[in-house]
Amino acid sequence: MLISSDEGFPSQWLDVWVAPGKQITVTGEDRLLPLWRAESDITEQHEQNLFQDASRELNRKHLIYNAAECGWLRKMQLEHAGDKEFARLAWAKVDSLRQYSFPLMRAVYKKELDYMATSPIGKVFMTKLLTYAQMSSSKEFMPYSDELKALYARLPDAVKHTPEAELVYQYLYPAATVGVGDAMVDGELYDVQGGSHHLSQFKGRYILLDFWSSGCGPCIESLPELEEIAELYRDTLAIVSISIDPPKSWKAFVEKRQMKGNQWNELRKAGTGLAMSYGVKGYPHYVLIAPDGKIQSIWGGYGKGSLLKKLKEEINIGIN
Repeated sequence: MLISSDEGFPSQWLDVWVAPGKQITVTGEDRLLPLWRAESDITEQHEQNLFQDASRELNRKHLIYNAAECGWLRKMQLEHAGDKEFARLAWAKVDSLRQYSFPLMRAVYKKELDYMATSPIGKVFMTKLLTYAQMSSSKEFMPYSDELKALYARLPDAVKHTPEAELVYQYLYPAATVGVGDAMVDGELYDVQGGSHHLSQFKGRYILLDFWSSGCGPCIESLPELEEIAELYRDTLAIVSISIDPPKSWKAFVEKRQMKGNQWNELRKAGTGLAMSYGVKGYPHYVLIAPDGKIQSIWGGYGKGSLLKKLKEEINIGIN
């Protein structure tokens, strides 16, 4: 992806496909970089360029507004850093520009989706479909769930069983989200040795779900407190730490930190599976499940002592 943060450029990029021994030529006449042309004999680049052509003129209008937005944000961050009055002015300008840029952005997406209704199903097609399916949870940006479902239906059966297509399905047909008072959602979880587990094995006790990532500072800061809680409530509460990291980095981190307890992973892409069902938007994210299997409390974020304080409020068993 080619992108520039220089003055006059939009915040979007140009996709360029590369391969060993291949020559790629990139040309452009202005600063609307996503409209520049990448030429090569790489099959995916040809497919990429057809997508570019399908929405070029609409995208040009959108990128002009987007570049103007970036200009105001750049001035606010670089030339007027800390100036609250300028920040107020800049955000007012950005909000005004977005009244025009957002509808154009959605129109660009619609043009591409219309093109995909008859285009060949290749790597670029699948990349676009997965990206747009992931965006479909926000109707402001991607209000075309019916079109996306029709594109998924276009996929041959063999393609539907690929990891990319399975993710598309999860985003387009998400499991119902649950909240306080609802019955818990269960799923298959794996430990670092590959053993399979379910939350239901702890039914009859309190269960604290800890959705976390090794790239999340507060998640890492919470580890000593979680160990303390596991010991304090060992007869009453089971802590299940659900990492959203890829398997290799997750296992390495657990081993390096010698993490104890139920260190599990769904081995799915972040934001799908149980994370989607429990409405996880940021990390750490906590879900307290009562012994009857119903969700008692949901909250996010961590500060020193906050977990102990929260659990003393939620679980009345006389812990001092």
